[in-house]
Amino acid sequence: MRGTFRASVAVAVLAGAYGVYERVAAFSEAKDRNFKMMLTLECGSRLSEETLRRTLNEHGLLDLGKVGCASEPFRASFDEIRQARDGVWRRDWQETRFDMKAAAEYALGYAAVALLLVNLLGLAFVAVRAVFGWIATGYRPAP
Repeated sequence: MRGTFRASVAVAVLAGAYGVYERVAAFSEAKDRNFKMMLTLECGSRLSEETLRRTLNEHGLLDLGKVGCASEPFRASFDEIRQARDGVWRRDWQETRFDMKAAAEYALGYAAVALLLVNLLGLAFVAVRAVFGWIATGYRPAP
């Protein structure tokens, strides 16, 4: 059983590292998406009001894809364009930080489950081996 516990600690550390990696990757992807959105809004903020009004839809949203700011339809409101002109989006994007504490808490769940599962598998292996040994000896108690 001692070897099983050591293995479970190693697997738990690996599972925790994977959990942190997962959070870092998700954060990086979200920050990249927000960066692209910020650049698209800033592109729209450099255009004149008349140019933007031509892209208005029935809901009062602008389609920045029609004016060359995005490769696909990108809906934005005039308020978002004004915020981009004022630099609100860029400041928000620059202030976004990775939360290591939240990532560690997330990874702790992975580590706990891995520790428990490997120990339970080790216990099951020992129990099955004992049962087969008992059967092989003709159902006699162990000395």
